[in-house]
Amino acid sequence: MHHSGRNFVVDLNAHDCSCHAWDLNGIPCSHACAAISWFHGNPEDFCDAVYKKEAYLRAYEPMIMPMTSQDQWMKINLPALLPLKYHKQPGRPKKTRKQAVDEPKQPANPYKLPRYGIPLKCGNCSGEGHNRISCKEPRNPNIKPTRKRKVAKKNLQ
Repeated sequence: MHHSGRNFVVDLNAHDCSCHAWDLNGIPCSHACAAISWFHGNPEDFCDAVYKKEAYLRAYEPMIMPMTSQDQWMKINLPALLPLKYHKQPGRPKKTRKQAVDEPKQPANPYKLPRYGIPLKCGNCSGEGHNRISCKEPRNPNIKPTRKRKVAKKNLQ
């Protein structure tokens, strides 16, 4: 029984477990290793043949010759290989680099000048260092609001 309370069926003759981990990679899963050790077997005997020493030696049996340097390659009369054509991917492009700490941020509109070094000026009292919203002075009735809000009209019946 598994620690999660589930039961897994292991068939040692078919090299199969119901968790399917043994089927995927060819190495016995923990359930299969428990069953193999129950019968006093060696789990390495139940591994797939591709993991054995003989398969490794067969794969590297022919000697792999080192390659010569590029200046010794045979010259051919074909055009040089070109890179693939650029295909713009859909969606917003990712940032390509991080800005330095002392580098000023780029404005959203390239035709609009940034407000670097210009102090805030209050539209209510004409003081510097704050704006109309954070102004401590009473509201000046001579200043008209910059933007009128639309109020939803309710139908009276």
